[in-house]
Amino acid sequence: MKLVTYRLADFEGSEMTAFGALHGDDVVRLDVAPGHDYSGLGSVEDYLAGLPGTHERAKAIVADASAPRVPLAAVHTLPALPHPVTVLACRPAPEGLHTDPVVDPIVSGPGRVIAKGEEAVSRYGIRPQLGIVTPKEMALPLEHIAPAAYVIFNEIHVHDIETGHQRVGVGLGPYLVTPDEVRDPLALEIRVTFRDRDPWHGVTAYEHGPHEILFELQRRYHFRAGTLIGLGPIPGSFGLDGDEWLKAGETFTISIDGLGELTQHPGFRHA
Repeated sequence: MKLVTYRLADFEGSEMTAFGALHGDDVVRLDVAPGHDYSGLGSVEDYLAGLPGTHERAKAIVADASAPRVPLAAVHTLPALPHPVTVLACRPAPEGLHTDPVVDPIVSGPGRVIAKGEEAVSRYGIRPQLGIVTPKEMALPLEHIAPAAYVIFNEIHVHDIETGHQRVGVGLGPYLVTPDEVRDPLALEIRVTFRDRDPWHGVTAYEHGPHEILFELQRRYHFRAGTLIGLGPIPGSFGLDGDEWLKAGETFTISIDGLGELTQHPGFRHA
């Protein structure tokens, strides 16, 4: 399933946040499903905390043709995980896997300005990668340690060229994609396109797979449901923007097979 957190204008004209799953060109409501047990489906956070039962209940609702739904084109998608419990970024290192916590990241979704800064002095670098989200708990043996979902994860560095100060933002794709839809997470095609630069192509051919990374990290961290982990920049992606910083207002799109597309605009965006 492709899980979606979105906003939809209600009958009074105000906006509310809803949780659903993509089915064709529609989004099936999971948080309001008459005739079904939709306990634990009020939000993506509830879904993650209630696994594996919430996954089965969500599948049953999506399979029901009478379940409430709305055209995808009529909704505004939010970041796939609007409020991650913790954000970790993996780095390749000679001694093995290195992981940094991303402190107070700016989390943004499709079509949004990722991080704001002064237009004249801010430059931006992007690091597209495969992201995973942890379930409620993980236990040995190794085959039982698995992500709850996959997501497009874009790490962006905001660099102030006058002061040298940097901030890190995280752009997340529109969907949390459940593992049953991802055949091989180490062989997903990725494409990054820019408004005024050459495109870049790559593959998620990481040295270590999601299961191995989670196995290693669960020895160091006590994970809560909803921890977001970037597996590291896609191999070969350093300098994908032509070894030049992106400037405020430049638009780019990251697409990964089966995970959707993430289009964003670094920094200041002209009206």
